[in-house]
Amino acid sequence: MKSNPDTDTIRQYHPEVWVQYTELCKKMGASPGACKYLKTKCCITSGYRHPAYNMEIGGAANSPHQLGVALDIYVGKDVKEQIRWADAADDLFTRVGIYPSQGHIHVDLLPPKGEYQLRYWIGSKGKVLERANSFAELQGKAARFT
Repeated sequence: MKSNPDTDTIRQYHPEVWVQYTELCKKMGASPGACKYLKTKCCITSGYRHPAYNMEIGGAANSPHQLGVALDIYVGKDVKEQIRWADAADDLFTRVGIYPSQGHIHVDLLPPKGEYQLRYWIGSKGKVLERANSFAELQGKAARFT
């Protein structure tokens, strides 16, 4: 997995994202920071992405990473664990996605409206596999990925 956890840009231009992220790590009893080792829970695998880099790695064309308001956080490939982290992130972020095959959750602070109206999803490599209108629906759909 290619990783570009540009957290400096996020801290500088969108400190509110960093505050929510550190709060999530604290809630889950983990330490915040960029990934040094991929097996470290709560480490950031992706933060701000320049549009060219986002395209290079196959990120979504309208990725909020390009705006500096999104993070991918490694939590492991266990879907139940991803749901546990997503549940903890739900009151801290406006949108939450899980990525079972990649071992991370996506969180961002975009208002869920317009092209970003999707609030919960299950994804893989920049693509949405399942959409959910509520956290309970996300939990139900995630059961198929265990």
